[in-house]
Amino acid sequence: MSTQVRVVAFACLAWMHLYHSSFAQEPPASPGPESEPIEFIDNSRPPQTEVSNPRPTETVPTGWGFATFSPDSKSVATVSVPEGADAKGEVLIWNLDDLKAPLRIELPGKIAIVSFSPDGKWLAIGPNEPRAGVQLVDTKTGKVGMTLPGPVAKTNVITWSPDGTELVLGSTTDKTVRVWNVTKKEFVRTYEPEASKLLAIDLSGSGRLLAAIIPAKDPEGLALYDVFAGTVEKSLKGHKQQIEGAAFTGAGKQLATVGWDAVVRVWDIDSGEETAVIKGHKKGIRSIATSTNGKRLASCNDRSELKLWDGEKHELLSDLGGENGSAKFVSMSPDGAWLVSITRDGTATLWDLEKQSEKATLNRETQTADTVNSSNESTSASNSGSTPSSSDAPEPEAIQSLAYSPDGKWIALAREDGRISLRNAEDGKVVREMDAFPDVASCVTFSPDSKQVAAGSFDKTIKVWDVDTGEQSAEFTGHTNWVFAVAFSPDGKTLASGSYDKVIKLWNLADKKEAATLSGHTAGVRSVVFTHDSALLISGSADRTAIVWTLADLEPVTTLKGHTAAIRAVAISPDGGTLATASEDATVKLWKTSDWTERASLPGTEGVMFWSLAFSPAGRTLAAGAFDGTVKLFDPRDGKERQLLRGPTEAITAVAFGPNADEVIAGSVDKSLRRWKAKSAVAAASSNSSKPIRSSEKSSEGDANESITVVTAATLGVEQVVSSLCYSRDGTQLAVGGGAYRTAGKLQLWDVTRRERKWESDEFRFGLPAVAFSSDEKRIAVGNFADNFLRTFDSSTGKQLKEIRGHRAKIHGIANSPDGKFFATASLDRDLKLWDATTYKEARTYVGHSDFVFSVQFSPDGRRLLSGSADRTARLWDVTSGKELIQLKGHQGAVQQAIFSKDGQLIATASSDGTVRIYQSQTGNFLLTLRGHRNKIDTVAYSPDGKLIATGSADKSIRLWDPGSGLELIKLQQEGPIRALVFSPDGKHLASGCDDKTVRLWEITRSEGKKTVLETAVQ
Repeated sequence: MSTQVRVVAFACLAWMHLYHSSFAQEPPASPGPESEPIEFIDNSRPPQTEVSNPRPTETVPTGWGFATFSPDSKSVATVSVPEGADAKGEVLIWNLDDLKAPLRIELPGKIAIVSFSPDGKWLAIGPNEPRAGVQLVDTKTGKVGMTLPGPVAKTNVITWSPDGTELVLGSTTDKTVRVWNVTKKEFVRTYEPEASKLLAIDLSGSGRLLAAIIPAKDPEGLALYDVFAGTVEKSLKGHKQQIEGAAFTGAGKQLATVGWDAVVRVWDIDSGEETAVIKGHKKGIRSIATSTNGKRLASCNDRSELKLWDGEKHELLSDLGGENGSAKFVSMSPDGAWLVSITRDGTATLWDLEKQSEKATLNRETQTADTVNSSNESTSASNSGSTPSSSDAPEPEAIQSLAYSPDGKWIALAREDGRISLRNAEDGKVVREMDAFPDVASCVTFSPDSKQVAAGSFDKTIKVWDVDTGEQSAEFTGHTNWVFAVAFSPDGKTLASGSYDKVIKLWNLADKKEAATLSGHTAGVRSVVFTHDSALLISGSADRTAIVWTLADLEPVTTLKGHTAAIRAVAISPDGGTLATASEDATVKLWKTSDWTERASLPGTEGVMFWSLAFSPAGRTLAAGAFDGTVKLFDPRDGKERQLLRGPTEAITAVAFGPNADEVIAGSVDKSLRRWKAKSAVAAASSNSSKPIRSSEKSSEGDANESITVVTAATLGVEQVVSSLCYSRDGTQLAVGGGAYRTAGKLQLWDVTRRERKWESDEFRFGLPAVAFSSDEKRIAVGNFADNFLRTFDSSTGKQLKEIRGHRAKIHGIANSPDGKFFATASLDRDLKLWDATTYKEARTYVGHSDFVFSVQFSPDGRRLLSGSADRTARLWDVTSGKELIQLKGHQGAVQQAIFSKDGQLIATASSDGTVRIYQSQTGNFLLTLRGHRNKIDTVAYSPDGKLIATGSADKSIRLWDPGSGLELIKLQQEGPIRALVFSPDGKHLASGCDDKTVRLWEITRSEGKKTVLETAVQ
């Protein structure tokens, strides 16, 4: 049998994964681990059928997400927020004189951000996903007039040099800043600032490229970073809470920043001193915008605050919109005359700052502005729809937290406006609301008997209510900062709370007094959970650790370290054997509670934070809510992702299972409560309906232009672990090096056409990490882990011919020069050697690496050698002189293999840090990182045409990537770590060597396609 996987790729061979899960039987009332449902569907939306209302295949944008003004302040560009996988990116450019948008720009793929060139002729497109090339749109025609070569990541900051000759795109997702020379249409370089978040960038006339960053080592800090120099210029101390936005102003001489501490701070760039603290907001600020001269500032949050400030006097000029002034984003024209604010629902409002009043609403559908008269009423006709039912209506404010009562009757929601809402779990209708807090209600939980509900707030208090009556039964005060977490002990006698004051407090529910304070974290506490025996408490913190506390003596048992960013959530499995932690580093970690060691690390989408966690009642499924509005369902036993639930458009703040495990619920920043029912339960409920239920999902954006089909064409039973592979020049023979570091192995030669083994050598005591055909293919050279010798074999008979000595340790890599006159070897003695291919005499030794050298390869022109080493570098050497030319740095682990692309222009390095980095071979400039593997990468290969990169990892997977954009195209699974990969010379097959004692030949074909398809079939 063969397994066929067909994927349609896009302009950069881009695609996104479709997930297929098996059907589950309807669970009993009290499900056991094996009977619990594992597949869910969105029950809040009507199922799609073949005869139901047809919809266009392209999903249109639902609103605006970003805006920017032209340099002359005469026009503004608004960027759409598309919903759905097939949505196109859309930009409208509006003329401010007549409030019309004559230019609509549609591009494949979602757009995150745009920027006008200084002369206003070009609009640079910052994509919402990786792609190859930066698109520059002509602002007169709306057409792509120029594409700058080079990789582009998901972009969140963008700027031009004052003269328009350079363009800079920054990405928090892959922590890079990339620079292009627009005049020469050249990619210049990728920089990697040590930042967890890029807030703003400025390419000033002085030639410095400054970035306002959140440092990687200080997630609550703020710094000015010189990107070109690679150094922190100034550490800016002042903000007390998380920083949300920044803007350079005053011709790059000042920086304005905002955050959760509800103040605007202004900094002098040269001195790093704080020059102003502007107060007036009651709640945290989300966005900041300034005029070019810094005389006007605007700040906003989505809690009814939009303020205009005098940038010189630092005084309030106006509360724009009054109580209706909410906005998630603001942009100001360079001359300070106009402002665009965008609300959470995507409404864009244009403000006249001279009059300090609303001018118009920018209507995407009509491409015209709905102007506002003095009564502040729209002059356009109203198209109000019917009022939704209470069960379907969105919450008035963002859902910060939710809980499902243990008895299955109630769902509690904690909202941003401070209210606690109780809904009937069966029909979703609101039964009771409590005006609980004057500030954000941040967390909520039910008591074990479902009779009480407790919640915490940004007002630093915790309150408890009777569920049946809604009467408040307790209020606890004592925290000195926001309360982020509450949890009842399993016996219902104690309530735990975690706060941004860095402590956990325990409260006695009987006497309603504080019982204890637990101190140990160095940053805010985001989550707390009791173990089921009430003996321990686990707390997760922004200090990137979780602490396990024993409640008998109130002392820490251990501190769990491993996350590289703040821990947002902690959850304990029903059997008590596993602790899960979710982090802003885009991973969920599983810990064994028996010894508190890390058992697994579950990756999310690159750069997308996890915010919430929940185990199913029987522990068969772990749900993790993410910042991108998705919920990932993992199998906690093996760590594999089982299903991806798509729902809200913004961050999932909370997730929970129904007590019978037949439902998953999630609350979001976008105010929505989403409910997914177990597929088996929905199927049973719909058994009397004639309409079928279809669960389908599109994948990826843009127009596909190529289809990649990968088929397991054959499996060669080599009967030993495989460490190395090499094709003959005509692709008919494959040399296989067997064994491993402490495992015996043989050299085998296979006829690929007939799938037959031609011969095998005598057994080596240890494995063969290096194998290569000679240039005339009459001999095969091998290095082995048993000794320090290079051996050659007759390729026809398998007879050993020569034994070549020279290295002082094991030989791990072999390569032939393109002209066949020399071959090179890489050794664990830290050296490279060049040998005469005719006489086998040593011609030169290349010295410089400080640790084992694992790989070696000649450049296609034969002038340079490329080596990869355990010293975390790859190095380029001049073959003739022996001089080291370039060091390629950046990996956090050993470089297992370094290779040239077939044209010699690029270099790919595979590392034990689980990533592949790509560099320009002539300059050594870093381009991009391939991330996705969950363990070290042992091998990497370029396809002959350079359009694919294949990687093999100890995580038992092979992944194919687009080298231009860094997008992962396909994942192939095997039964063991992948140690060797090589493409056939014609590029039609990929051979993989694995610890499962097989070599698999994956057939790769390509064809034109128009739709995105992922099919799985067994033949």
